[in-house]
Amino acid sequence: MIPFCLPQFIYSSLDETLKKAKKKSKKIKNKDQLLVFFTKLYSDLDIIHPFREGNGRTEREYLRQFMDYVCKKNNLEEYFLDYSKVKKEEYINAIAKADATCQYDDLLEIFSSILRVKNKKHKVKTKDYK
Repeated sequence: MIPFCLPQFIYSSLDETLKKAKKKSKKIKNKDQLLVFFTKLYSDLDIIHPFREGNGRTEREYLRQFMDYVCKKNNLEEYFLDYSKVKKEEYINAIAKADATCQYDDLLEIFSSILRVKNKKHKVKTKDYK
């Protein structure tokens, strides 16, 4: 079972996680650092788990917007994660492993395989994992 954040700690945990993410995001200088950063951030946000339904969709949309911001702010190529290129079961298992054990290798491998360079005409479609 994944050890989600207790309800009384959701606001403070989310606040702390987002403040740390904003600070750490300023140091990202390349694609590899971007991947490691967003892999851990995704897991951290998943543990907070503030909603009964919709956590994954909310996390993916937040990551999409934050990745856009980080790439622009740090003068990196614009990247996005193409979730349509991953099998749902593999994805969920990798997240569960990262959340429960803080072992991010599987999730990092998935994110590495689905990271794409955004072109100007590209519209990002989000895959709905319920």
